[in-house]
Amino acid sequence: MMKKHICILLAAACILFLFTGCQNKEEEISVSSLSSETNQETEENKELIFAGNKITEINPLLDTCEGLSDLIFSGLLKHSKDGSPVADLAESYAFDEETLTYTFQLKEGIMWHDGELFTADDVVFTYNLLTQDRNLDSDLECNYTDIESVKPAGPYTVEIKFKKYNASMLNYFTIGILPVHLLEGDNMNTTAFNQAPVGTGRYRFVSWDNSSGEIRLERNEYYYDKVPEIETVIYRMANNDQEKAEMLKNKEADLASIGPVTSEQLKDSSLYEHLECQSAEYCFISFSYLSDFWENNADSMTVLNYAADKGAIVKNILKNSGSAAFSPIQYHSFGGNKKADIYSYDLDTFAKKMEKLGWKKSDDGFYVRNGQKFTIRIQVLSSEDTQVDIANMISLQLKNAGIDMQVVLVDEISQDSETDGFLTTFAVPFEPDELYRKFTSKGSSNITGYSNSRIDTLLNAGRHEKDTQKRKQIYQNFETAYAKNPGEIPIAYMNANYAAVNGLKGIDTDRMFSGHACDIMWNIENWTIVK
Repeated sequence: MMKKHICILLAAACILFLFTGCQNKEEEISVSSLSSETNQETEENKELIFAGNKITEINPLLDTCEGLSDLIFSGLLKHSKDGSPVADLAESYAFDEETLTYTFQLKEGIMWHDGELFTADDVVFTYNLLTQDRNLDSDLECNYTDIESVKPAGPYTVEIKFKKYNASMLNYFTIGILPVHLLEGDNMNTTAFNQAPVGTGRYRFVSWDNSSGEIRLERNEYYYDKVPEIETVIYRMANNDQEKAEMLKNKEADLASIGPVTSEQLKDSSLYEHLECQSAEYCFISFSYLSDFWENNADSMTVLNYAADKGAIVKNILKNSGSAAFSPIQYHSFGGNKKADIYSYDLDTFAKKMEKLGWKKSDDGFYVRNGQKFTIRIQVLSSEDTQVDIANMISLQLKNAGIDMQVVLVDEISQDSETDGFLTTFAVPFEPDELYRKFTSKGSSNITGYSNSRIDTLLNAGRHEKDTQKRKQIYQNFETAYAKNPGEIPIAYMNANYAAVNGLKGIDTDRMFSGHACDIMWNIENWTIVK
């Protein structure tokens, strides 16, 4: 399914960083005390500092932690190198087609990071949250709507029964499991656990220093699989790519996720290794049907695709570290239907279609219809340098075409009635059914009000089709149907870029990434670092 990409590693100089830690109790959340006597040589060779984006919580059910939860939590299954689901907390599993029931035999003797035993009760608790907790504010809920019941069949056996066959469920069994003994009765959206998580994964949470924006993890010495070589991982938060670059230059980080512009600036330096990796991260502008402007002018959404010069964005903003987009599953083995690539940058066609829609240019060069100027306000995360640059270039392109697109910088994308959409990213690296929660009318990730009965029918059929070839055709049909009425402007696929110090070995980037900063750590148990 994946398209392999070879990452080029350039020679780099060694970086030394020593984490010191006398913190105010109000500023630091800690679940274990740190030894005051540290062997400097060991720490220099066993500590990794990662510079990433800001996060506010770590909980796999909330999906807002840049992939950091994958280091702390484990699922029944996990994604292998090629993206296929394989056993993790589960020793084995079987599916009964007659009863539509998955039976998982769990590994015995696994401990939570606080020393409690992991059992079937934890699995039942987690999946009941996903299927029964009406207060859970999670984009992932739609992935589990076909589950009828989850029950233990012994301390290390779980039975998950379905209402109907669902072809995508193995992918969703990779979600991290939560500890019932710590969370029963808590509100998942607000629990203090989200800032002091306890899992069963490769690394255990140690502390979260709010003043410095650092999260400290230490390896799980009792991990049930390969124990990582690197003892400590420090996740250091940055406001933007320039801050990450400064951390690298000042020897305050060993590895950083960066945008293509910053990557280009660092690429020729002898101090860093540059890693460019293929990603399913899809950048687009999504329009909100909930806004007053689009309520009156929804017929004029699609035409904007003719006024966006995607090639210029790939060249000038992405520095050719990516490609022009026409579909949200363009790089999936079930996607990439060229018949869905129906828009090209063509201002003549754009002008003709605008005239046909009844828009006319006023003296200031912007289109007007029925006394209303074509002005749209688009949200963009201020912390995402590349996305801000893309939004500004799209704004300029649309201005040249007669559209007033105003960029609104925000800390968090929201359903804001005063804006008309947002520029963001979305990824479908492994399972095409990820589309369901975003593009169906009642999808748990659909915050724009997009509704299309044809799309609903196709995506519902896709998740329930057993035959692989028929399923692929369904998603190919989705691409062409969605292209005709997209409710968005597909812009580009953005490769993942990182900068690393010399001495960091074992990184495997021959995998499709998803746009999370910590994607690169998927095989961290095989890494070594010498500083």
